[in-house]
Amino acid sequence: MDTCLLILCGLPACGKTTLAKRLKASPEFKSIYHVVHLSYDDLMPDNITALLTEKPNLVQQGAANWKKYREDIVLCVENILKTFPNGKAEIPVNVCPDLWAKINNSFMQDMKKEEFHLLVIIDDNMYYQGMRYPFYQLARKYSIGFCQVYLECNIELALKRNNHRPNPIPEEVIHTMASKFEPPSPSERNWEVHSLYIKDQTICCLDDVLALVDNARQNKAAPLSDNVELRQISRVKCSISTLHQADQILRKLVSGKMSDLGEYF
Repeated sequence: MDTCLLILCGLPACGKTTLAKRLKASPEFKSIYHVVHLSYDDLMPDNITALLTEKPNLVQQGAANWKKYREDIVLCVENILKTFPNGKAEIPVNVCPDLWAKINNSFMQDMKKEEFHLLVIIDDNMYYQGMRYPFYQLARKYSIGFCQVYLECNIELALKRNNHRPNPIPEEVIHTMASKFEPPSPSERNWEVHSLYIKDQTICCLDDVLALVDNARQNKAAPLSDNVELRQISRVKCSISTLHQADQILRKLVSGKMSDLGEYF
């Protein structure tokens, strides 16, 4: 069984969850993959959203809890990947049991035979590239596939769709997110090489996403090395730095001595 992580990122209401459901229901995907859909909207507690958007005096507390939940989601996914599909994964230390149960149940739902590959869809705004990078590190650590789909959506459309939601996000949050969004950029960040932009998913061909996932699965993220070369380079740089500092000190001493001698000539 090969594994691939697929990140769906974009503004709120851009259609990430809709696409994830289409992928999971697609006969092409179902014939190859055991698809796990992890939506942050379902995993993050509502009270954290309220703290961040409705109660300015508690923003700091909400941000701390929000950050921990995001970190815990990565920990849960990692613990399950370690033993999936045969072993029994253990809940990480200090992780909310409810969060663990939701993620673990998502992996075990509609479990398929071992000959199927595993596709884990991470469905979240992920507006900073640093939010996506922990999953790439996970892919490197376990030598699995990693890819991203960015759903482009202009802010007017996102706001319109958001207003039709049962629990809309405050408009200023969407505006702020849009101003800070860092889409995948393979030309700037090599780890984002397996990325796909979708401007209008109503005409999106699922074959393009399937091709992306297959390519990423077959060309797994480069495994983490033992960093021997990096340590050697670091030592060389350190040695050069030490020599440079010694040279600067020596130059100052010589200059001082020359100044002292100048008094006698």
